[in-house]
Amino acid sequence: MMKRLEELEDENKRLKKMYAEERKAATLKKLLFLSHHANPAYSYLAVN
Repeated sequence: MMKRLEELEDENKRLKKMYAEERKAATLKKLLFLSHHANPAYSYLAVN
C-alpha cells in the first residue's frame, strides 16, 4: 500500500512539473506575441 502511495506521489510531482512547464511555455509565447504587437521592431523575437 505504501509503495502505491509513493508511486502516486511521484506521478503527481511529475504531472505538476509538466503542467508548470506548459504554462511557462504558453506565457512566454503570449509575451512574445504581445511584445511583437507592441513594438514590431522586436518581431525577430517571435520566431515560431
